[in-house]
Amino acid sequence: KRQVSRWRRRQPLQDKENTPMIRRVAIIGLGPHNRRIYYPQLERRNIVVALVIDIEGQRESVEGFLQGRRLQPEQVVYIPTEARDDPTMHPTAAAALQAARDRFDGIIISSEPSSHQPYLRWALEHGVPALIDKPPIIPAPFALTAEAAKRIITEFDEVLALAEASPASVAVTVQRRAHPGYKFVHEYVSEFVAQHGVPISYIDIYHADGMWCMPGELSTRTYHPYRHGYGKLCHSGYHFLDLLMWFNSINEACCAHKAAHNAAHKAPLVLVHMPLCRPPRSATLVPVGVLDLVQGGLCRGVLFRASRHIHT
Repeated sequence: KRQVSRWRRRQPLQDKENTPMIRRVAIIGLGPHNRRIYYPQLERRNIVVALVIDIEGQRESVEGFLQGRRLQPEQVVYIPTEARDDPTMHPTAAAALQAARDRFDGIIISSEPSSHQPYLRWALEHGVPALIDKPPIIPAPFALTAEAAKRIITEFDEVLALAEASPASVAVTVQRRAHPGYKFVHEYVSEFVAQHGVPISYIDIYHADGMWCMPGELSTRTYHPYRHGYGKLCHSGYHFLDLLMWFNSINEACCAHKAAHNAAHKAPLVLVHMPLCRPPRSATLVPVGVLDLVQGGLCRGVLFRASRHIHT
């Protein structure tokens, strides 16, 4: 009986020859995630922060964070707090980006999710490589309607067309794929499926995020919020639907010879335990799986089939 070979540590992928070396960046949103993940790496790698754009309501918090740090931005611009959810970029932000365009060669978009899209569009239109937090698309203004759900698809297709036409690269941060534990399981399952021709037929996803939001926090929490209409799958829960699509790709990659079987059974049956919404579809914006959600809020779990298009 054939045995699956033991997992072997792979060498990290080398940078492509045509990938530009980014030494100066603009930051959109210097919030908790950026401060914990991105900013320390920028300091370690001696990257210059040419511009920071944030909302006026975070001025004191941003200044407090920057106080005493080795890496200081060359310029900080604040826009009105009430503009945080606008579907278009505020004129102050647009003017600041345009004026500083020659001073940065990359942009990190880590602002409120509903403001991701206008900054991503700007980066693509101006050929600026972008690192963007998930999700790249939330319809703004947000609404729990069928029309808002359709806008996710329409707007994503528009942004995808911009990305395909732009010389700039875009990366959506889904760092779970780089976690040694998930990489071990993914490689082990890939080898098993490839050797035995047995596709994944069931996946159980459970996500609690290590915290319990009290009822009052649902209306007051501003980081990984619920107060703006969207919920779990538009912040930390997003990673686990991305892992679902990553593992589901094993079937597509390793079982192509079973096309007839896959046509009848397009994807594994998935049980998701988490605050969940109706996902209209999945898509890919280089190089990661993207799932954008219509509704936020809490529910006990949804049973659905996952494929290139997600069906409730």
